[in-house]
Amino acid sequence: MAKITDHGRQLSDYAGLIDREYHGSTTHVPMDRLNRAAQFAPYAALTGYEAIVEEAGRLTDIQVTLDGEAGWFIDQRLERLQAHLRERPQITVTYFEKDASKSGGSYRDYTGAVRRVDTVEKQLVFFDDRGYADGLKVNIKDIIRMESPLFRDLEW
Repeated sequence: MAKITDHGRQLSDYAGLIDREYHGSTTHVPMDRLNRAAQFAPYAALTGYEAIVEEAGRLTDIQVTLDGEAGWFIDQRLERLQAHLRERPQITVTYFEKDASKSGGSYRDYTGAVRRVDTVEKQLVFFDDRGYADGLKVNIKDIIRMESPLFRDLEW
């Protein structure tokens, strides 16, 4: 096949097709503009990279270990709670919650009615939202603060 030239430049063997009218395919349905554009989008080799960077930058707290005196005050409050469980005492507890994906965690505050002090599992068990079943369970060793009118005379 002869080479076609354009003002001294050599064109490919198919240069004659450039000026022909395109009539479309008789066997394939034309692709919509959105899907056609998507096939030319940049390759996402680092899918999830932003989430990994964000997670790495997320700060966590280190769990504080209470000294003997602070631990004694928590124990006193737990004993008071056990003595008043029939009254369904409302307390606010600050506790440490371990992070599921990295070391450390965060401190949470929770206010609710105490259902029981589980001395076997060493947990403080609150009522659920309906008020008759187990709700949140907090490990006693993770508690750093407990507040309630029930503890007014137990200052620390």
